[in-house]
Amino acid sequence: MHVAPCVQHPKVMDRAYAYVWVVEDDVGFTGDLVAMVAALQDDPADLITHGCTAQPPKTPHHDDATTVYKKYTKKAQRFTSLDFVQRFSAQLLNEIDTCSGRRSTVC
Repeated sequence: MHVAPCVQHPKVMDRAYAYVWVVEDDVGFTGDLVAMVAALQDDPADLITHGCTAQPPKTPHHDDATTVYKKYTKKAQRFTSLDFVQRFSAQLLNEIDTCSGRRSTVC
């Protein structure tokens, strides 16, 4: 999983926050951002993202993965999404950090 470096900030990793929003710098938004975040505050999902699908998109990098990752995950088990705006739970970030510490390619 591609995870923006800012979610590995010590305050985030110390679980000071229940959720972390990652918004890329080139995202345009019209509407009430506070209302959008408030509408999703009670959603218990570990990841909120756009366009999550099991079918990799037709992009130049749609099948980029390590040999080990490909060995343990079939294409039908792989998910992809647009990562312009995402919300991560502290629990998910902690698991990603644990896997990274083990240098694991599959969690």
